[in-house]
Order: sequence, then C-alpha cells, then structure tokens
Amino acid sequence: MNPIAKKFTVELQHQRAMLNFKFEDVVRDDIVEESVRVIVGGTNGEGGTVYTPYSVRVTDSLEYMLILPETTLKSTEILVTYSTKATDTHQKINYKQKVTLGNTTGILGSNNAYCFTLSGKELEISPVTIVNWVTGEPVSGQYVAVTAYPTFKGPANTTYYFYYDNKLTVDGTLDGTPKLQKIDFNRDGECTIKPDGRILTHIFPATVNGEAPENMEPYELENPVILGGSAKGKMYINLTDIIVGITAP
Repeated sequence: MNPIAKKFTVELQHQRAMLNFKFEDVVRDDIVEESVRVIVGGTNGEGGTVYTPYSVRVTDSLEYMLILPETTLKSTEILVTYSTKATDTHQKINYKQKVTLGNTTGILGSNNAYCFTLSGKELEISPVTIVNWVTGEPVSGQYVAVTAYPTFKGPANTTYYFYYDNKLTVDGTLDGTPKLQKIDFNRDGECTIKPDGRILTHIFPATVNGEAPENMEPYELENPVILGGSAKGKMYINLTDIIVGITAP
C-alpha cells in the first residue's frame, strides 16, 4: 500500500510580547535558579498565573525570557519571585519583586520586547528604545530596574552596623561578640547589600575605630524588619527616622 502524501501549510505569527530580565550586581550562586518564577495577574501574587521563564544564560549573569499573550494588559500586576540559597548560618529569603510596564492602560502588543533588570537600586522606570521583532522599527517601551538585594535608606555619608536574628558571632560561639554587618550609606543615603540574615533586629552606631565592642549598647527595633517573603517583607527599607532618633541628643 502506497502512503498518501498530504501537503499542508501552517501560518506562524508571533502574537506575543516578550519579557526579558536579568539579575545584575548579585552573586549567581546566591540564588536558587530553579526558584525563579513570574506571576502574572492577581493581587500581590495571589490568584495569578504562574509562569516558568526560560533561562537564557548558562553561566555569567542570570538572564530569563518569558513570552506572554499579546492581550496582556500593561496594568496587569507582574511579580518576579525567587529564593536565595540557605546555608548553615544564613536563612533562605524568598523575594517578590513587582514589575511595572508602560502606562496603566493598553496592552503589551504583539512582537514587542520589554526588558528590565533586577539590580541594586530602588524601583525606577526610565525610557528605553525597544525594537519590533518583525519590522525592526523602534517602539516605545520602558526599562524597569528593581532590587535583587535589599536597599537600606539612612542618613547620607554615615556608617552603622546591623544585627540580625541569626545570632551570628565573631568567633562562632553563642556567647561571643555579635557579628555585625557594616552599612555605609552613600551620598544618596542608600546602601544595597547581601544581608547576613533575614530579620533585622538591632542597629549599632558606628564607633571611631569602625568596630562595635562587646559593651556597645545597640538600638533594638520595636518592629523587626523582615526581608522578603511575607506580607511584611520589604526590599527598600527606610530607616532614616529610626537612625536619626538614635543619634539625636
């Protein structure tokens, strides 16, 4: 029996919008790559559609790509979620980053690419030229940068020490001198760092020698700051008023 040959035609159209994002200024090994997800729609990540983005790079910086239906509204909530790796001394931190794309009206549109970077700075939106995949012509778009590590806000050009609930000590014993994380606020009063723990509990004023002795009295936060994850999780933490209150005469 001879096979019957059939000829058929498939028309391909890219009726999708592409989101491309990468993690900047972070240590790749700090992040669990398999944990990277994108939640589209819903409120604060609840009730949305969970997407697993494509990993673009095997080495170097973490870069991901996600294809969304062209009918996705620009006003749709988009969250990038990921986790840091847990160690013997550091707790795992689950981060949720809200991404804002374009205007609050309209749809993403087919064949358009929207790029953003997870980097060490406060949420910022600035113009960028995006090229239409089909025509090669530039289209209007947005470049979005948000934090991959938390950014702390405080008095400009000052130094403080933070202590977390992980009870780390300098010599590794439970009764030793607390291991403090140095925070150098820049001229903009910001410091983006990889934290030593998940819950910030104390702030120590800086000393003349740049170290905190055993007898230094810390300021205990009335409401400890939880980094990432829960409803109280924060990525941009403004401690200015608290620190000014510590140092006020």
